[in-house]
Amino acid sequence: MSPTHISVEAIQENVRALFGVESSNYNYDSDRFMRDMSIVMRQKLNSFPVLNDARLHELSSSSKGLPVRFMCLIRSDFNGDTRIFSYSKKDRADDKPRCALFGAHGADMARNGPCAVGTDFLGDDLEAQLMVYRRCYSVAMLPGMTDWYFREKYGPNASHADFVQVAQTRFCAGFYDGASHGFASSTAYEIYGILTNPLKEGTTHFGFPQIDVIAYIPIMTDIGLRHTVSKPSIIGKYVTSLVSFFKDFVGPKSNALLLICALCSSRSVTPRSGCTRTCSLPLNITNVKESKPIIEAIKFLMPRVSVLKATDLLNFDFSSYQHRSASAENPIAPLQLAPGTVLIIDETDAPKGIIKNARARRNFVVLRNLIYQQELIYRQRLGFKNSIMDVTIIVLSRQRSHISPTPFCFEKGNCSMNSNNYAEYLEAQSKNVGSFADMRNHLQVSRCLAPRIPLSPLFRRLASAFFTRLTAVNKETNVGMLYYHICLSRIWAALQNAEEVEKKHFTLAYHILSHHPIKMVGGTASFS
Repeated sequence: MSPTHISVEAIQENVRALFGVESSNYNYDSDRFMRDMSIVMRQKLNSFPVLNDARLHELSSSSKGLPVRFMCLIRSDFNGDTRIFSYSKKDRADDKPRCALFGAHGADMARNGPCAVGTDFLGDDLEAQLMVYRRCYSVAMLPGMTDWYFREKYGPNASHADFVQVAQTRFCAGFYDGASHGFASSTAYEIYGILTNPLKEGTTHFGFPQIDVIAYIPIMTDIGLRHTVSKPSIIGKYVTSLVSFFKDFVGPKSNALLLICALCSSRSVTPRSGCTRTCSLPLNITNVKESKPIIEAIKFLMPRVSVLKATDLLNFDFSSYQHRSASAENPIAPLQLAPGTVLIIDETDAPKGIIKNARARRNFVVLRNLIYQQELIYRQRLGFKNSIMDVTIIVLSRQRSHISPTPFCFEKGNCSMNSNNYAEYLEAQSKNVGSFADMRNHLQVSRCLAPRIPLSPLFRRLASAFFTRLTAVNKETNVGMLYYHICLSRIWAALQNAEEVEKKHFTLAYHILSHHPIKMVGGTASFS
């Protein structure tokens, strides 16, 4: 049975009740009140209805607004704009102050304004009406949510068809607390607040439905933050099952092992070397004639997957995406993705030969900076400086990619899954809910743990000895090789839930890379 939905009136009653407890203190300490309010409301978060198309349509007939919860991606900061609003009010100077937050005592929003709340605006009426402000962000529905993750977050009966209009709409989310004033582009949050109608024409955020945020939770690899079992036998079973699953789609065991490592990699998997500019473990799978089975296999296990086809590189100009405040229906940039998203670049339909299209070449620059630096760098910015990203890159191509070169590459081998039977296979596997839920969680847990696992003294000595024995041409290549061996070792230690990175993890990493030699690529691409 679904929980009873909370109403705006119930939220306003909570505001009045909490503010009345210590009104003399809260009246001059709005930060403290919002922190306490967030704690109170966190007990009721499950009763906030999901923001779907039906909820958005319902807004047109609501004068007070609607409580909603919304998984969203920060797009831009409206160039630092804010919404100044009434926080506490007094009818007369000697009256007890009352909180006006979320319309508990009158209108919440006063007007748009700059970040600094100046005395010119407040005037001399400080005692009668205290003004504070919300930092405003342009937000959009979290992109790339796979079917199973979608149902997990929105309910077993949820469908993407229920969110078509929401996915095409941008919202103005107003965050109150000071910690939110430094949010960066391409970060994701599950927000809980009150959805209200767009502001009047002529204001900065005209046309954008407003969400006054009460509480928010960062979305990183949230399913991976659950407690995981520590029994070696069970952990080994997860890893064995993952290898067996991916072998059916990419061939030999060494291929499956490297793909699992790539899916568990992050930009912070190990401290980046000054000589090795590539973050994480971008992987190119070649000899792929049918990309759909591999894409669906990855979607089956990962929570957020976004697919970029080679034709998109020719048809869109990534560098032209920028903040346009005139309309709420501005599509999200294809490469603006939440942390932990798997970006699959499907080049199986890429044209052969040299691509001379100027727009495509600009897109290559954006894409390569994302692959090598984990930075989203547009010629025309989205209201932010260069966005720091943390996505997993998988390139599918017939031959080694010349559009998106990666240091890791393997050729798809003989496997049992193809376009004729993969759908039936995945449908059968989906009935084994418990087993695959554990495997999905284990991948995310491993991704979170990998950067935190320390290197054992024995591992450090082994890595040092390995470095001295490398026969690469120059020191830069030596450092790069060592860097990738350490990355893989950390990931395998995390997959096995080890307390330290040990010799056996280095041995397995060496085994994998002996089958798939590294091609040193990377650097910073330029628009010139």
